[in-house]
Amino acid sequence: MPTVRTARTVKRAWTLFKSADNAIEPADKVLYEEFNHLVDDFNAEHVCNRIVPGFPAGLDIDDGNAENVETNAITYVYYNGVVVAIAVDAELDTSVGVTASSDVDTNDKGALWIYADAEAPTVCTCEASHPGATSGETTAVGALRWLDADHYQRNAGEVPIAVVTLTEGGSGAFTWGADSISAETEAFVDFVGSPGVVTEVADIIVTAGASSTTWAHGAGAVVLGDGSFVALTAQTALPVNNATAIANGAFGAFMLYVLSDGGAEALQIDADATTHDAALLECETEVGNPYLACIGYLIVENRSGSSFTPGTSDFNGSGITTTVYTLPAGPRYNTAKLSTVESQDR
Repeated sequence: MPTVRTARTVKRAWTLFKSADNAIEPADKVLYEEFNHLVDDFNAEHVCNRIVPGFPAGLDIDDGNAENVETNAITYVYYNGVVVAIAVDAELDTSVGVTASSDVDTNDKGALWIYADAEAPTVCTCEASHPGATSGETTAVGALRWLDADHYQRNAGEVPIAVVTLTEGGSGAFTWGADSISAETEAFVDFVGSPGVVTEVADIIVTAGASSTTWAHGAGAVVLGDGSFVALTAQTALPVNNATAIANGAFGAFMLYVLSDGGAEALQIDADATTHDAALLECETEVGNPYLACIGYLIVENRSGSSFTPGTSDFNGSGITTTVYTLPAGPRYNTAKLSTVESQDR
């Protein structure tokens, strides 16, 4: 099992250091603030509920039933500051935890998230991405989107360790837990760490000119939750997904997620924030996707006098103010329901 120091040990060391003269001199203030940042980062690295880097679960199709999956290696997760060993799950029934709304329509895409239960470490659970009323996604990023923070930790103890991505092959709607996964185009993705920005992505903008409904980015680099390195080249006309109308006087928030070079989308997470800062806070505290890399945020203020519909309305329209935030290099830690850990987007 991995050996992990606790943040308490680090903070105690600092307390002892300070007690030597029982005061913090002005010259020590920069050091003190830097130390606190290190403690914050340490907390996020070791306390957040996520997989321990370097211990993939070995997710694959079940040996006996092609509608189910299995893990093939003991993995480890951080859960409330403790490292928990998760046993191999010889067969995970994928019909448990999914609903009819999780079906993947003909030729559409879907995803099945796999969780380790840190409170019952011989058990894994699953949940399909819920695409909503249309029962399907047409893009790979869209199929992997969160609809709310509860996806990251659905119930106490559950930490995501892998995901199955699937494209239905044209034979008709696919039902998790009933239809053969291997009969479709599928991939089994093990998480090995937190996704993040390797090289800050340049020139993130909403598309210039009239009738601008898309966004663009320049060169950069990210790492995904499975450890894949993705070098990004300049891309234009990138779409908005999960669009919910923003009423006049309200603010909308979007997270800019990347799966591949050319595979990026703005995923809306809020449509009714009352201030710019509140919308930005939604992005900063949103439980990050454990697979996709977030490269920035869009905040849309609607003072147009009418409703703003992302993907249809003009980002540069009259009365619309769109602000772009670019994330610096570094991981975006998942801070699922831990009030003691703040979002780490420095």
